[in-house]
Amino acid sequence: MQVNFVKIEGFDDSIIGFDENNGKFVYSFDRIVETLMKNGMMYNESVDYLNRYILKKCIGAYAPIIMNVI
Repeated sequence: MQVNFVKIEGFDDSIIGFDENNGKFVYSFDRIVETLMKNGMMYNESVDYLNRYILKKCIGAYAPIIMNVI
């Protein structure tokens, strides 16, 4: 059986783990925001972009997990 792991392009530094049970990459919400800010966005813009354009596209059986680290 071939498994297709889905990654979010340009955010490899935001990967904090891999869920072996479900075959999904795990990303840090905060690290994604930090990456967007390094590319010139303000904090609120980064969170808005993440919510509108990344989280809404990360759906489906192989979609990565984006979590808040506590």
